[in-house]
Amino acid sequence: ADVLKGAPAISPAAAGVSSSGIATAAAMSEADMAQSAAAYAEQVAVSKRTIPHYYLSAEVEVGAVIEEFVSESARIELEDVVLKAAATASVKVPAVNSCWLGDRIRRFHRVDVNIITSTDAGIVAQPVVRDVAARGIGEIGELRRAAVEEATGTLSVMFARGVSECAAVIRPPQSAVLCVGEVRRVP
Repeated sequence: ADVLKGAPAISPAAAGVSSSGIATAAAMSEADMAQSAAAYAEQVAVSKRTIPHYYLSAEVEVGAVIEEFVSESARIELEDVVLKAAATASVKVPAVNSCWLGDRIRRFHRVDVNIITSTDAGIVAQPVVRDVAARGIGEIGELRRAAVEEATGTLSVMFARGVSECAAVIRPPQSAVLCVGEVRRVP
């Protein structure tokens, strides 16, 4: 829609804005947050204040991976392949599979990964897959249905939502999060 030509002029008062530019009660509403959502929001706020974040972005050709591994009959999804690749990389670079404890770093001997996905309701599910690097791709899909627990890293999967790029927040005490955006065909 053309926002410059398509929207009729609305006076500030009709839009619920006072003459000082502050929204009036008619222009807003509030809703209580679930306790788990409030705790998660606080955790994210603390993380951004206390853990150094930097972001890298890359496009990856996955056509051959999809052809070789992803199939309906084998019940292997692209998410399973990405999870296995991330875990394998974490083993090769042990600093990624660690956490900061103030004056020391704890390195984990196995890779346990939270998976963050969104639902139509916007709710975030965070199952943990234990010891991902030691498992075959075929096992990963079944293990993704595990309960929410602590993990050594997080995989945020946004490609099912059409998100092309994302910048996730590290969950303390983890030291890394991988966010995967849109999977698309490129000519």
